[in-house]
Amino acid sequence: MTRRVTTGAWLAVPVLFSAIVSACGTGSSHTGTSTQSTSTAITALAPTPTPTPSPTPTPPPESPRYVVSLSGTVTDEDGSVVPGSGVTVEYQRPDGRYQQASVKTDGVGHYAISFEAADRRKTEPFWHQVIAGAGEPFDINTRVLSGNESDFTADFRLRRRRTIDAGQSVAMSIEPDSSLWNDSEYVFRNTLCDYVYVIANRKPTIDVRLADGSTITPSVNVSEYRAGVFQVMLGIPVGSTAQRYVVSTSSQD
Repeated sequence: MTRRVTTGAWLAVPVLFSAIVSACGTGSSHTGTSTQSTSTAITALAPTPTPTPSPTPTPPPESPRYVVSLSGTVTDEDGSVVPGSGVTVEYQRPDGRYQQASVKTDGVGHYAISFEAADRRKTEPFWHQVIAGAGEPFDINTRVLSGNESDFTADFRLRRRRTIDAGQSVAMSIEPDSSLWNDSEYVFRNTLCDYVYVIANRKPTIDVRLADGSTITPSVNVSEYRAGVFQVMLGIPVGSTAQRYVVSTSSQD
């Protein structure tokens, strides 16, 4: 008996097996043995396709860390170094939240601090608010550092706190390295300032005169610092040349 098989790739094809006999009917006299003709249909099953695995996605390249280093020296108004002065920087972390980092100056008034900030260098300049202060008898000095650098140098000059009685006068000056205008809630990044404290029972009257060839009339703000003490603040735009003033006070009692 002969079998002929026809197949195709991934295709199930019916295969017919036929017994070839010498005559039709129910039997044959060939070799003297009766043989029955049969016809059987068989279906060949194609193999189950193996699924092609999905390619492993290539992870995006890891963004470089933006580590900012800040260093400098803290001195007083006479140029002497101030050991132990605190320097605090407020910055935005990679997760978007704001955080502060602090350090103290060493024995020669030097400080250095590093922190990892959110990397927005491709979209906008950075700004980091930095406050230096040694406590009494100094006032704080607030600066804002902006740009896309990774290394900043910022020197701070602290001024001793000045307190006068109402009715007295005082010389004031605002320099390019003076502190930014900084009240209890906000830092005004476009205004440099100088301030003095006046002891008075009520809000004093303030008169400001330009001195030594100064040309910029300052903004003036008087606020209660604590009971019986008022803070007088003068302000000029950032980028101005040094300006000098004489401030006279008088009591409203």
